[in-house]
Amino acid sequence: MKAVFLDIDGVIRPKSLPEGFYDYDQRTRKLILDLSDKYGVDYTKYPRDDVLSAYYEWDESPIKRLKTFLIDAGALIILSTDWRREEQPDKMHDLLLLRGLAEFWYADNIIINSIPQGPERRSLEINDSLKRYPIENFVVFDDMEKMKTYFPNNAVITNDHLTSSDIAEAMKILKSNN
Repeated sequence: MKAVFLDIDGVIRPKSLPEGFYDYDQRTRKLILDLSDKYGVDYTKYPRDDVLSAYYEWDESPIKRLKTFLIDAGALIILSTDWRREEQPDKMHDLLLLRGLAEFWYADNIIINSIPQGPERRSLEINDSLKRYPIENFVVFDDMEKMKTYFPNNAVITNDHLTSSDIAEAMKILKSNN
């Protein structure tokens, strides 16, 4: 299997966006209920800011690039992001569903809580996932420069969001590591 270890912020949610905190009013409640009906998922059980951020802030251009890459590369997504939570194991799949990425979802990373969030923890989680899952080849999309230290031949470091040149670099990685 080819895998994409995918971070959210700075990859498909532009880093340049301010942290979104949404008023939970009649309009946003209705939106979350409508999304629940449309996708057959109870989005009310997830933090509303996560649902609204996925709906409003995950940028369509990087998402389109990512989808095309996943299809062309024959790769699946393993979420490697601080958005994951053990107490809500389906949340990330359900948020990906909002943006048409759920069909490519393989799993969340194995969550290691013994280290604070950051690049070191994420690298341990990725290495653990590489041992547990049937991964033959992989690329890491992340905005943390330190990930290049941990995965020098597999990390693609994004600046604000996933660009066409990031996709080209990732495709080279998957082709050269075959």
